[in-house]
Amino acid sequence: MYDCYTFTALITLEDYGFCEKGEGGPFLAQPGTLGPAGKLKVNTGGGELSSYYLWGMTPLSEAVIQARGQAGERQVERHDRVFVSGNGGTLDHHATLVLGTV
Repeated sequence: MYDCYTFTALITLEDYGFCEKGEGGPFLAQPGTLGPAGKLKVNTGGGELSSYYLWGMTPLSEAVIQARGQAGERQVERHDRVFVSGNGGTLDHHATLVLGTV
């Protein structure tokens, strides 16, 4: 998920229906929700807030690394479908991409 700011990932998860609107904070605070071993494998490479900024392409870069099975210690077990989310402007543009392996 594109995480240019902390709240961006939170509201994106709410918008995609992973939790109810306004419930993102408590949902994500539950142990075992996020991370490579969590229920939601979100920003496994650290995202932009914890890893690197590749001009808005950080989520796509990590998605390709995961789909190829090249993520090393952060590699998720199942990576045949990878969901990528990004936004731009002042959150007025949004794009979603689903990558798959054959």
